[in-house]
Amino acid sequence: MAFAENKTPYFPLDDVEVRRVPTTRTIAEPLYTNNWMSINKSEFFMQAEGAGTFYARDGKTVEFSPAEHASTPTIELYLNGSVFGAILHQRQTLPIHGSGFAKGGKGFVISGASGAGKSSLTTAFFLNGDDFLTDDVTPIVFKNEEPQILPFSDRIKLWEDSLAQFQKKSGSLQKITPYEEKFYYPVSRSHSEKIPLRALFIVEPKEVQKPEFRQLDKTLTIPALQNQIYRYGFLAGMPHLKAAYFHQLVSIGKQIPVIQSDRPLKISISEMHNLMDEYIESELL
Repeated sequence: MAFAENKTPYFPLDDVEVRRVPTTRTIAEPLYTNNWMSINKSEFFMQAEGAGTFYARDGKTVEFSPAEHASTPTIELYLNGSVFGAILHQRQTLPIHGSGFAKGGKGFVISGASGAGKSSLTTAFFLNGDDFLTDDVTPIVFKNEEPQILPFSDRIKLWEDSLAQFQKKSGSLQKITPYEEKFYYPVSRSHSEKIPLRALFIVEPKEVQKPEFRQLDKTLTIPALQNQIYRYGFLAGMPHLKAAYFHQLVSIGKQIPVIQSDRPLKISISEMHNLMDEYIESELL
């Protein structure tokens, strides 16, 4: 499915202008560059094989030029990933690499490395009656110095084997890329307003027999949270953000529990969800 020229691709933030251009502009004076992107304080350029080129500026504007035969879902994958992360960094809005849901009016984030189960566990909470907030990237904002989740998304990225565990079929879903069995699963947006952040889980798959939940000591929360910043490598071209984010992480660490969660390699999504839900009910609500 080629890119639909008459359709504006989905982007999470309504106040960002997104437009297709014949050729995206490049950055004249990057502070950091590598073989696929360039970045400075206010500009971001990226080239993604099979998708095209992308440019973001001032937290307000996005340009993209699709590659030949690039599909709309593939274009949206990069717009809602690295480009979205760049826009948030340009706005000095802290992006956490995690998915979020709300339970009892409180927000929870499940973070961790790729493959930890952030999206699938968040889907399990949603399918069991809790409110979906974000997938993969969770913006954290502050109101009266209290951390809050900014909800934005209406879809979750799920592998086909995860869909099977939820007894969902992929046939009617948008495939994200031609090369992977991963799909966009649509969900209803339950909230448009910010939700107070109650806790953050860092999930790590391990060779353990059963899940373990350990609240990190306050002295360990800052480096642990720093590792969860989405596209932290972008800060090589935006060094001014490191101090600002450090103060935000300190504030988060003082106000909410950060919980290390060991996930057995062979545990089902439903079993992991049930045990995490029990922990939240008994310890956090």
